[in-house]
This record gives sequence, structure tokens and C-alpha cells, in this order.
Amino acid sequence: MADINNPNMKFFAINKNQAAVLTTLLVLLFLGAGYFFLYLPNNENRIREQRFMALRNIDRNVHIKIENSVALLNNLLSAYQRSKGRGRDSLVDYIRGYSTNNFKLTLPVEKKLALPGVKRDSLDRDSTYQIQVNNDTREISLSFSKFGVAPNSDTIVYRMGMKLTFAQFIVFLLPKDVFDDYVIFSKGRPVYESFPSGISYAITDSLLAANSGIGGSGVKNQVISGISYKLFLQPVGFDAKNEWIIGGLLSSKHYQKEKTELPSQMIFLLATIMLMCMLAFPWLKLYQMGSKERLTISDGIASIFISMLLVSLIFFVFFNYNTLFRPPVKNDAKFNLSEGIHLALKKEIETAYLKLQQLDGLVDSTRRDMVNFNKQSISYANGDTAISFKKDILAVTSGINVNQVFWLNQQGDEIINWAADYLNSPHGNFKNRHYFKRVAERQDYRLGDTGNRRYFLEQVISWTSGTFRTVLSMQSRLSTPDSIVVAALSFNVKSFDKVVLPTGFLFAVTDAGGNVLYHSTPSRNLNENLL
Repeated sequence: MADINNPNMKFFAINKNQAAVLTTLLVLLFLGAGYFFLYLPNNENRIREQRFMALRNIDRNVHIKIENSVALLNNLLSAYQRSKGRGRDSLVDYIRGYSTNNFKLTLPVEKKLALPGVKRDSLDRDSTYQIQVNNDTREISLSFSKFGVAPNSDTIVYRMGMKLTFAQFIVFLLPKDVFDDYVIFSKGRPVYESFPSGISYAITDSLLAANSGIGGSGVKNQVISGISYKLFLQPVGFDAKNEWIIGGLLSSKHYQKEKTELPSQMIFLLATIMLMCMLAFPWLKLYQMGSKERLTISDGIASIFISMLLVSLIFFVFFNYNTLFRPPVKNDAKFNLSEGIHLALKKEIETAYLKLQQLDGLVDSTRRDMVNFNKQSISYANGDTAISFKKDILAVTSGINVNQVFWLNQQGDEIINWAADYLNSPHGNFKNRHYFKRVAERQDYRLGDTGNRRYFLEQVISWTSGTFRTVLSMQSRLSTPDSIVVAALSFNVKSFDKVVLPTGFLFAVTDAGGNVLYHSTPSRNLNENLL
């Protein structure tokens, strides 16, 4: 039995071999604890935050789409309300010929109402819209109404609407690479699926984890068609009566992979450290040799060879991780891509500015609407051939993909419209558009170093076509000291069409708030916020 009173007795004595083993174990334990207790929880929270941010962006874009649809109906109905006779017939023909790829417009109707005691001014400004969601037909109906007063003091309500299938309404608002698939629920039932999920019924309260009558966004584990998913849920309310629950499905396999994977730079660093330790093994062997062990020729050769390899490896590590000591280098793929996009966009903006300036000079001698103004069949809206402008306009509009050119007065009302299509859109009011307000308020941009070339550029969802457009605006030569006129050019930016990208690269052009203005995937334009 050991004598515990013996002063020469040593407890927990650690020799060199044990110290190396214990140090290795402690390092592994430290790395493992950091991975499981710090990295994994933080990475999981990041994944959830990103997914819910994407769902919140979908919620925001749903309401923006409704606002754009209401603005479109307002413009058309206002034009119908103002027009009479032949002008109204032309507007009806325009609505009938409207493309049904994204939605279907219903023809305007008017009806007399008996509303005694209502002031004329309040009626002229009064308008309202209603949304109906039909889960049986899978259609959304948007109805817009405007009130007016006839010359005989009768109250008239003007009404028109828009119909969209659920797919037409929502499919362009769902980013494709954030979730694997999507399921949308309405009143406890699935009404839209991006894949045949086989879900037949779901209870809304259980989906949103309602507690004491309060429900909100959440994550649920769900098995669909034998595959385990993480189901991210976000309620989206159209109005007080209609609500959807948008569910983003992320397979558990992808979720776990994204949760547990390490950044490539971290993996590379750990692999480098492990390789250095393996290469240093002959030196460790020499360090652990006892006084009675003999040094062999192979040990000496291995030490010399490992010294050479370690010097090379250390040089490589320093070369790879010396970013603090490097001069700024801008020749990598990311910089070249961004610089190329920047220069192409800058050149195209300058070209569009010069084109608009030239077109604004041509409008001085006529204030009539034109159609097909960038084609050989250019003519005025009333059918007269615009022979005197044909060569000039065709020369100006070559090399740019123009949708229309239009001029707005001091109140934002459209006074002239030159359309590239065969039919002019009804004149509308665009006082709420930034491309009008910023020019009218002299808060526009400067082109180049000089201050005399001023313009504003905005990316919009068109109120007349419902499609993504880029609008460049400037102060028109038609302006007078008392009244400003804004000239605007709607065009499609060709700099971002079919950009050749390196493998694995995407690009996005954002504003200061992170809102995506242009994206290599066009469906993301104005539909995403990177921050």
C-alpha cells in the first residue's frame, strides 16, 4: 500500500509523452465544444433569420403588388371617367386588347347612385378597392371604384376590376433558391403548391402555434410524401377578411447540411494545421526520444526532408493569409464582374439621357400622341402618318430598347405619350412616382462632372403594363418659368441581359437600403432585400 506521508511520493506526475497527449485532447475538446455549443446554435439562428426575412419580403411584395394593381386600375378608370365618345371607345378597345399573361382586366362600368347631401368635392376625390379571394376557383378579384358627379348632379360610381389566378399572383414573388418548395394555406386549406405535396387539409391555429388567440410566424417539422421538411410559416393578410399563410419548405437534409457545414476558409485553415502537424511528426518523435534511444539515418533524412516541406508550407500559409500586408489588388473575378456591370450601366444611362434629350427637342413642334414611334410604321394616335418625324425619330431610337416616352405637367398629369406599341396607354397621373418628384423638386442626379446635365433614374413596376421597367427622367424644354414639364423615357436595360457569368456567380445591383434593383435572375428585380 502506498505511503501517503512519503514526501517523495508524486501525484499526477506528467511526463513529456503524457503532456503531448493531454494537450492534443484539450485542443480537440476545445474545438469540439466551440463547434457544438457556439457555432451550431449561432448558425441555426442565422439560417432561421434568413428564411423568415425572405418570407417577410414576400409579405411586403404582396402588398406592393396590390398597390401597383390598384394604381393601374385607378389610371385606367380615371381615363375612362374623363373620356367621352370616341375616346372612350378607344380606351375600351385598349382594355380588351390588354395581355392576359399576368392578369385579366374587366371592362369599366358606370352606375348612377342616389346619395343626397354628399358634397361634389368629396365625391371627386373618393375611391375605394376591394379584394375577394376565391379558394374554390383559385382566383383573386380586385375591384376598384371611383365616385363622381354628373352635370345633372346625379352621383355616378365608376367601377372596373382585375382577375388573377393564384399562380399569376404569387409565383413571381416566391424566390426559387431560398426554399425547396412552397405551400400556401387559406382558411386552413392548401390553395397553392409549387409541387404535388399531397396535403389535403391543415388547421390554421395549429400551423401558427396559436396561444391564447395569438399566432405568428413559426417553424414546424413536417413529413410530406415520406420526406422530412422544416416548414417556415408567415401569415400574409390582404385585408380584414382574407389571409394567407405562406409556407416555405426546406428539406431536413438541406437544413442539416447548411446548419453543420463549416465555411470553406475555416475548413482550409483546419486542413492546413492538420497537414503541418502530420509533417512535423518526425520532429515530435525526436522530441519524445529518451536518452537510451538511438537516432537512425532514416530519422535524420526524414527531419531534413520535413524541414524543406514545412518551409514551403509556411511560405504558402503566409502567402495565403497575409491580406493585412498586401497592397490593394483589384483583378479578381468579383471585381472584374462588378466593374464591367458598372461601366456598362453607366454607358447605357448616358446613352438613354442623350436619346431623351434629342426626343425632347423633337416634341417642340407637336404635342400629339404617337404610336410605333420607333418603327417604320410611325404615326400619330389619330392615324395620321408622322412623315416629318420619321427619319429623325428612327435615328434617335436606334440602339436602345424603348417602351415609351412621355411628358408630365406640373401636377404629374401625362400630357403627351409616344408609345413603341401600336396603341397608346391612357394618360395617367404619376405625381407619386419618384422620377417625377425628384426632378420637379430639383433633387435629381448629375451626369458626369458638370451640373447642367441632370436626370433621375428609377426602377418601377409599370402602372400601365404591370411589368418591370427602368425610367429615366429630366426637365423638359417645354418647361416655362412658371410651370415645369418632366420628360421621361421608359426603357429596358440591355446591360443585364444574358450577362456571361463565371461558374457559381450571380450579381445584384442594390440601392443604399439593400433593395435589389437589378438581378441576374430578372424575377428578383424589386423583389428582394439583401440586407
